Amino acid sequence: MQTKLVPHLDGGELLTQRVATILRAADLLDVPVVVTEQNPRGLGGTVEGLLGERHRPIEKDCFDATRADAFLAALPPAPATL
Repeated sequence: MQTKLVPHLDGGELLTQRVATILRAADLLDVPVVVTEQNPRGLGGTVEGLLGERHRPIEKDCFDATRADAFLAALPPAPATL
């Protein structure tokens, strides 16, 4: 949901509204959300107003988010197994 990409998506504005709804629901339900931005210097940051204070985007330059140490560090711990 980056500023230079959304205008090129068919229905990008509606998609942005739906993502905002999902993020609000996640916040209300205390569901962890990890946000990444692919090359934000080239593709722009996350669409204005989409993220609240609770969500800090993690910059990455590789499509595989697991190659970004900050992404791995931001993941919630796995639940304990019985």
